[in-house]
Amino acid sequence: LMYAAISGDIAAIKELLKLGARSDLVDGENRTSLMLALKHQHQEASMELLQHTVSACTPATPAADLGSSLLSILGLDLEAEADTENARCASGVDWADSSQRTALMYASEAGMTSAVKEMLQYDALVELKDGDGKTSLMLALEHGHEAVAELLLSPSLKPAEQAASIWTTGLGALTATSLVLDAHNYFDLGDNSSKTALMYAAQSGVTGSVKKLLSHGANPLHQDNAGMTGLLYALESGHDGAAKILLEPVEEP
Repeated sequence: LMYAAISGDIAAIKELLKLGARSDLVDGENRTSLMLALKHQHQEASMELLQHTVSACTPATPAADLGSSLLSILGLDLEAEADTENARCASGVDWADSSQRTALMYASEAGMTSAVKEMLQYDALVELKDGDGKTSLMLALEHGHEAVAELLLSPSLKPAEQAASIWTTGLGALTATSLVLDAHNYFDLGDNSSKTALMYAAQSGVTGSVKKLLSHGANPLHQDNAGMTGLLYALESGHDGAAKILLEPVEEP
Protein backbone atom coordinates (compact mmCIF):
# COMPACT_ATOMS: atom_id res chain seq x y z
CA LEU A 1 0.00 0.00 0.00
CA MET A 2 2.86 2.37 0.77
CA TYR A 3 4.47 1.76 -2.63
CA ALA A 4 1.11 2.41 -4.30
CA ALA A 5 0.79 5.63 -2.27
CA ILE A 6 4.26 6.78 -3.34
CA SER A 7 3.50 6.18 -7.00
CA GLY A 8 -0.05 7.51 -6.76
CA ASP A 9 -1.56 4.31 -8.18
CA ILE A 10 -5.16 4.96 -7.20
CA ALA A 11 -6.47 1.71 -8.73
CA ALA A 12 -3.99 -0.34 -6.72
CA ILE A 13 -4.77 1.63 -3.54
CA LYS A 14 -8.51 1.01 -3.88
CA GLU A 15 -7.99 -2.68 -4.54
CA LEU A 16 -5.55 -3.10 -1.66
CA LEU A 17 -7.89 -1.35 0.77
CA LYS A 18 -10.76 -3.49 -0.49
CA LEU A 19 -8.66 -6.58 0.27
CA GLY A 20 -8.05 -5.36 3.81
CA ALA A 21 -4.65 -3.67 3.55
CA ARG A 22 -3.97 -1.66 6.70
CA SER A 23 -3.52 2.06 6.18
CA ASP A 24 -2.37 2.51 9.78
CA LEU A 25 0.97 0.74 9.32
CA VAL A 26 4.10 2.92 9.27
CA ASP A 27 7.49 2.75 7.61
CA GLY A 28 10.90 3.14 9.25
CA GLU A 29 10.31 6.87 9.65
CA ASN A 30 6.83 6.41 11.17
CA ARG A 31 5.13 7.62 7.99
CA THR A 32 1.74 6.26 7.02
CA SER A 33 0.58 5.59 3.47
CA LEU A 34 -1.41 8.82 3.66
CA MET A 35 1.72 10.81 4.52
CA LEU A 36 3.63 9.23 1.65
CA ALA A 37 0.89 10.06 -0.84
CA LEU A 38 0.81 13.65 0.41
CA LYS A 39 4.59 13.95 0.34
CA HIS A 40 4.60 12.95 -3.35
CA GLN A 41 1.63 15.24 -4.08
CA HIS A 42 -0.79 12.59 -5.30
CA GLN A 43 -4.13 14.33 -4.76
CA GLU A 44 -6.52 11.49 -5.64
CA ALA A 45 -4.50 8.88 -3.75
CA SER A 46 -4.30 11.16 -0.72
CA MET A 47 -8.04 11.75 -0.63
CA GLU A 48 -8.78 8.02 -0.91
CA LEU A 49 -6.39 7.17 1.93
CA LEU A 50 -7.68 10.06 4.04
CA GLN A 51 -11.27 8.89 3.72
CA HIS A 52 -10.23 5.37 4.67
CA THR A 53 -8.18 6.61 7.63
CA VAL A 54 -10.95 8.68 9.19
CA SER A 55 -13.67 6.11 8.55
CA ALA A 56 -11.67 3.20 9.97
CA CYS A 57 -11.93 4.29 13.60
CA THR A 58 -12.00 7.14 16.07
CA PRO A 59 -8.57 8.68 16.79
CA ALA A 60 -7.06 7.71 20.13
CA THR A 61 -6.58 11.34 21.21
CA PRO A 62 -9.41 13.58 19.98
CA ALA A 63 -8.62 17.27 19.71
CA ALA A 64 -11.68 18.00 21.83
CA ASP A 65 -10.27 16.28 24.90
CA LEU A 66 -6.84 17.71 25.54
CA GLY A 67 -7.22 17.28 29.27
CA SER A 68 -7.52 13.50 29.17
CA SER A 69 -4.62 13.38 26.72
CA LEU A 70 -2.42 15.08 29.28
CA LEU A 71 -3.54 12.59 31.92
CA SER A 72 -2.48 9.79 29.62
CA ILE A 73 0.94 11.41 29.18
CA LEU A 74 1.31 11.60 32.95
CA GLY A 75 0.39 7.94 33.31
CA LEU A 76 -2.89 8.69 35.04
CA ASP A 77 -5.03 7.03 32.40
CA LEU A 78 -3.58 3.76 31.23
CA GLU A 79 -6.63 2.58 29.32
CA ALA A 80 -5.61 4.39 26.14
CA GLU A 81 -2.32 2.50 25.95
CA ALA A 82 -3.97 -0.79 26.83
CA ASP A 83 -6.60 -0.47 24.14
CA THR A 84 -5.09 -2.14 21.08
CA GLU A 85 -7.84 -1.02 18.77
CA ASN A 86 -7.39 2.59 19.82
CA ALA A 87 -3.67 2.19 19.26
CA ARG A 88 -4.33 1.23 15.66
CA CYS A 89 -6.58 4.26 15.30
CA ALA A 90 -3.78 6.54 16.40
CA SER A 91 -2.55 6.81 12.82
CA GLY A 92 -5.26 9.35 12.06
CA VAL A 93 -4.90 12.94 10.93
CA ASP A 94 -2.79 13.96 13.93
CA TRP A 95 -0.37 11.04 13.76
CA ALA A 96 3.24 12.26 13.74
CA ASP A 97 6.19 10.67 12.00
CA SER A 98 9.74 10.49 13.35
CA SER A 99 10.30 14.17 12.48
CA GLN A 100 7.05 15.07 14.30
CA ARG A 101 5.29 15.92 11.07
CA THR A 102 1.60 15.23 10.65
CA ALA A 103 -0.44 14.59 7.52
CA LEU A 104 -1.72 18.17 7.70
CA MET A 105 1.87 19.42 7.63
CA TYR A 106 2.72 17.34 4.57
CA ALA A 107 -0.41 18.56 2.78
CA SER A 108 0.26 22.18 3.73
CA GLU A 109 3.86 22.05 2.54
CA ALA A 110 2.77 20.50 -0.77
CA GLY A 111 0.00 23.06 -1.30
CA MET A 112 -2.72 20.41 -1.47
CA THR A 113 -5.73 22.59 -0.72
CA SER A 114 -8.43 19.90 -0.95
CA ALA A 115 -6.60 17.58 1.43
CA VAL A 116 -5.99 20.39 3.93
CA LYS A 117 -9.65 21.42 3.80
CA GLU A 118 -10.76 17.83 4.37
CA MET A 119 -8.43 17.31 7.32
CA LEU A 120 -9.55 20.54 8.96
CA GLN A 121 -13.11 19.24 8.78
CA TYR A 122 -11.90 16.30 10.85
CA ASP A 123 -10.44 18.69 13.44
CA ALA A 124 -6.78 18.19 12.55
CA LEU A 125 -4.71 20.20 15.04
CA VAL A 126 -3.28 23.28 13.33
CA GLU A 127 -1.05 24.33 16.22
CA LEU A 128 1.17 21.25 16.34
CA LYS A 129 4.85 21.78 15.51
CA ASP A 130 7.31 19.53 13.70
CA GLY A 131 10.89 18.85 14.78
CA ASP A 132 11.96 22.23 13.41
CA GLY A 133 9.23 23.98 15.37
CA LYS A 134 7.18 24.72 12.26
CA THR A 135 3.38 24.63 12.17
CA SER A 136 1.31 23.70 9.12
CA LEU A 137 0.73 27.40 8.51
CA MET A 138 4.46 28.14 8.50
CA LEU A 139 5.10 25.29 6.06
CA ALA A 140 2.40 26.54 3.70
CA LEU A 141 3.70 30.11 3.78
CA GLU A 142 7.32 29.04 3.45
CA HIS A 143 6.41 27.54 0.08
CA GLY A 144 4.08 30.36 -0.96
CA HIS A 145 0.80 28.39 -0.82
CA GLU A 146 -1.61 31.23 -0.14
CA ALA A 147 -4.79 29.18 -0.72
CA VAL A 148 -3.71 26.69 1.95
CA ALA A 149 -2.70 29.50 4.30
CA GLU A 150 -6.13 31.03 3.84
CA LEU A 151 -7.72 27.82 5.13
CA LEU A 152 -5.34 27.66 8.07
CA LEU A 153 -6.13 31.27 8.93
CA SER A 154 -9.87 30.73 8.78
CA PRO A 155 -11.80 32.53 11.54
CA SER A 156 -13.69 29.27 12.18
CA LEU A 157 -10.50 27.72 13.54
CA LYS A 158 -9.89 28.18 17.24
CA PRO A 159 -6.38 26.91 17.99
CA ALA A 160 -5.96 25.68 21.55
CA GLU A 161 -3.39 27.82 23.34
CA GLN A 162 -2.45 25.08 25.74
CA ALA A 163 -0.68 21.72 25.82
CA ALA A 164 -1.83 19.07 23.34
CA SER A 165 -0.74 15.55 22.67
CA ILE A 166 -0.27 13.34 19.66
CA TRP A 167 0.53 9.69 19.31
CA THR A 168 3.72 8.26 17.87
CA THR A 169 5.17 4.78 17.77
CA GLY A 170 8.66 3.80 18.79
CA LEU A 171 10.20 0.32 18.81
CA GLY A 172 6.75 -1.14 18.29
CA ALA A 173 5.33 0.33 21.49
CA LEU A 174 2.73 3.06 21.64
CA THR A 175 3.88 6.12 23.52
CA ALA A 176 2.44 9.58 24.09
CA THR A 177 4.53 12.59 23.12
CA SER A 178 3.42 15.93 24.48
CA LEU A 179 3.82 19.08 22.48
CA VAL A 180 3.67 22.05 24.81
CA LEU A 181 2.35 24.96 22.84
CA ASP A 182 3.31 28.56 23.40
CA ALA A 183 0.74 30.21 25.64
CA HIS A 184 0.55 33.39 23.59
CA ASN A 185 -1.16 34.26 20.33
CA TYR A 186 -1.21 31.32 17.88
CA PHE A 187 -0.36 33.75 15.09
CA ASP A 188 2.88 34.73 16.81
CA LEU A 189 4.15 31.19 17.36
CA GLY A 190 7.81 30.90 16.36
CA ASP A 191 9.78 27.95 15.04
CA ASN A 192 13.04 26.78 16.57
CA SER A 193 14.72 29.94 15.29
CA SER A 194 11.85 32.12 16.57
CA LYS A 195 10.72 32.78 13.00
CA THR A 196 6.97 33.40 12.81
CA ALA A 197 4.30 32.77 10.18
CA LEU A 198 4.30 36.49 9.38
CA MET A 199 8.01 36.31 8.58
CA TYR A 200 7.49 33.32 6.29
CA ALA A 201 4.64 35.12 4.53
CA ALA A 202 6.76 38.25 4.08
CA GLN A 203 9.74 36.26 2.81
CA SER A 204 7.55 34.46 0.26
CA GLY A 205 5.74 37.63 -0.77
CA VAL A 206 2.30 36.24 0.11
CA THR A 207 0.66 39.63 0.59
CA GLY A 208 -2.83 38.32 1.34
CA SER A 209 -1.55 36.26 4.24
CA VAL A 210 0.60 39.15 5.48
CA LYS A 211 -2.54 41.31 5.69
CA LYS A 212 -4.58 38.61 7.40
CA LEU A 213 -1.88 37.80 9.95
CA LEU A 214 -1.56 41.47 10.84
CA SER A 215 -5.34 41.73 11.22
CA HIS A 216 -5.19 38.77 13.60
CA GLY A 217 -2.67 40.61 15.74
CA ALA A 218 0.61 39.12 14.56
CA ASN A 219 3.49 41.25 15.81
CA PRO A 220 5.33 42.94 12.87
CA LEU A 221 8.17 44.01 15.17
CA HIS A 222 9.04 40.52 16.40
CA GLN A 223 12.65 39.51 15.75
CA ASP A 224 13.88 35.97 15.19
CA ASN A 225 17.17 34.60 16.50
CA ALA A 226 19.01 36.27 13.62
CA GLY A 227 17.53 39.66 14.47
CA MET A 228 15.30 39.67 11.38
CA THR A 229 11.75 41.04 11.24
CA GLY A 230 9.02 40.41 8.70
CA LEU A 231 9.86 43.70 7.00
CA LEU A 232 13.54 42.80 6.69
CA TYR A 233 12.65 39.41 5.19
CA ALA A 234 10.35 41.07 2.66
CA LEU A 235 13.01 43.60 1.66
CA GLU A 236 15.76 40.98 1.50
CA SER A 237 13.60 38.81 -0.78
CA GLY A 238 12.60 41.73 -3.00
CA HIS A 239 8.89 41.60 -2.14
CA ASP A 240 8.04 45.29 -2.19
CA GLY A 241 4.29 44.63 -1.87
CA ALA A 242 4.72 42.75 1.40
CA ALA A 243 7.17 45.36 2.65
CA LYS A 244 4.70 48.17 1.90
CA ILE A 245 1.96 46.39 3.88
CA LEU A 246 4.28 45.93 6.84
CA LEU A 247 5.05 49.64 6.83
CA GLU A 248 1.36 50.60 6.96
CA PRO A 249 -0.55 51.20 10.21
CA VAL A 250 -2.13 47.96 11.41
CA GLU A 251 -5.91 47.85 11.35
CA GLU A 252 -7.78 46.49 14.36
CA PRO A 253 -9.27 42.96 13.88
